[in-house]
Amino acid sequence: MVLGLTAVLVTRLLGTVPVGRQAAVGVPAAVGLAVALALVGGQRRSASRTLLASLLAVPIAAGAGVAFVWTLSALVVASFPVAGPALARPILVDIGATVLVVGGCLLAVFGAAAATAGAVDTARVGRYAGVVARTALPVTVVAAVALVIPVAGVLSADGSPSLVGVVAGPLLTPTPGRTHLGVFLSLVAVTAWLGSRAVGALPLAELASATPEGPDIRAALGRTRQGLGALALLALLAALAAGLIELLAGQSAISETVPALYDLAVAVSGSPALRLALWWTTLAALAVVLAVWLLRRTVRRAPGRVGLVLAPYVGGVGLTAAALVAGGPVVSSGAALVRAEAPAFLAGAVDALVSAPIEFYGPRTVAVGLTAASLLALVGVTGALWTVLFVGYVGDRGSEAALAGAGLFVATGAAGTLSASPALVLGGSSPPSSSGTPARSGRRSAANSGRPSAPVGPNCSTSAGPSPSGASVPVSPRRSPGVPVARCRSRQGPRSPRSSSVSWPSWRWSPPSGSQGSTAGTSTRPSTSRTTAAGSVPRTSASAVRTSR
Repeated sequence: MVLGLTAVLVTRLLGTVPVGRQAAVGVPAAVGLAVALALVGGQRRSASRTLLASLLAVPIAAGAGVAFVWTLSALVVASFPVAGPALARPILVDIGATVLVVGGCLLAVFGAAAATAGAVDTARVGRYAGVVARTALPVTVVAAVALVIPVAGVLSADGSPSLVGVVAGPLLTPTPGRTHLGVFLSLVAVTAWLGSRAVGALPLAELASATPEGPDIRAALGRTRQGLGALALLALLAALAAGLIELLAGQSAISETVPALYDLAVAVSGSPALRLALWWTTLAALAVVLAVWLLRRTVRRAPGRVGLVLAPYVGGVGLTAAALVAGGPVVSSGAALVRAEAPAFLAGAVDALVSAPIEFYGPRTVAVGLTAASLLALVGVTGALWTVLFVGYVGDRGSEAALAGAGLFVATGAAGTLSASPALVLGGSSPPSSSGTPARSGRRSAANSGRPSAPVGPNCSTSAGPSPSGASVPVSPRRSPGVPVARCRSRQGPRSPRSSSVSWPSWRWSPPSGSQGSTAGTSTRPSTSRTTAAGSVPRTSASAVRTSR
């Protein structure tokens, strides 16, 4: 019922706005988000389902982003320029209402699609947010490296200045004609140290232990690791000494001291190719160390679900590879489409805005950056949805119908300021409710809270046991046994004004000496106590009860 009603209302609402075609791009994204939540939840969780959910993250984020950006750009292009400043305010109000209609319709589609499988609750949304965050990690790292240090721009032969070249130039392309032993040897030390760590981190010794050459391989690995560690230490010490000599003595003193080795030192320490090789070796060793550390940590903490933990990282690596391989043509085609859709009065600005990053970084780097940005945006969206569910603003039971109803309410309310009919506005303002969802009550019943119900009526229904007179001794249901509370009347009738239901430890009354006549008819037998489930209840004699009455 929720799905059919939502489909009809969303179709009618999108037909009332002039950007229905652009907004329809986000409908598959909303359905895809519901499918992804269904994949990561339930009892049928597996590595393959988690991997598929991580791969769906980019189409989901890209579809929703394209829908909103395309909708907003189409509205701006169709509304501006205006004849005067006085007309700008109502146009901006119409644009805001249209965006609210599109956003509400997409939220309604997501809620209705998720209602078919019950895929929205706090645990599932939080789990999928973690999956998307782990998927975005490798993509974000590669995008940061590609955007911050574009090697092609640093090594360009035309000599055009750039901020990246100024920052990374001394490291990869030093000034020719002089020695740079301090920086070069520092790079060698870092590369050797990370190489030693990578050799020690790889499980090569464990894999070779089952072979006949296992001891020889382990000994060779140990020698390699020790050699790389010694090389790193020597290179670090030499870098400190060479840096001080270059800083204090200068190039002339170095050339006069070792004239035979000066040209060789200049050629080796200033070689861009050698430095580039050391740079990529350092990055590869660092990636190996981090990957092995992550794998070992995952195996120790979650030995039974290694596939579930590693599947998002595998998906992130796959998305990165896909962006590097096929991202160039996609970015170029998208840029051409944006230029074609731009109006005449904005053609120059749009062309400069689109062409500048593509020409500087390249289409593949831009594709990786857009992939990382879309994944991070989806992390924010799922985190916001988890927050709404966690604080209880929307409960777990019936949350799908509640989201669909909220989306329809927002969309129809905004459509009321546009050209929507009153019947459509009134129909969408009644949010669909999920059947079978019990109403919440501010007071918990005794059956739900697990506590015994309090006695109701003139007589107590809970008693610790009968007294000698036949009256039940009340026990408070909300207090621990042995703590009497005088709140109930006896079943035998109204309580005597002088008597009290508060039971005290038994005591014995002894008459004073010489007054035997005053104790006639009064029993001096000590009272005994009787232990019940509620504690120790004293028993008085029948004569004492008659005297009390």
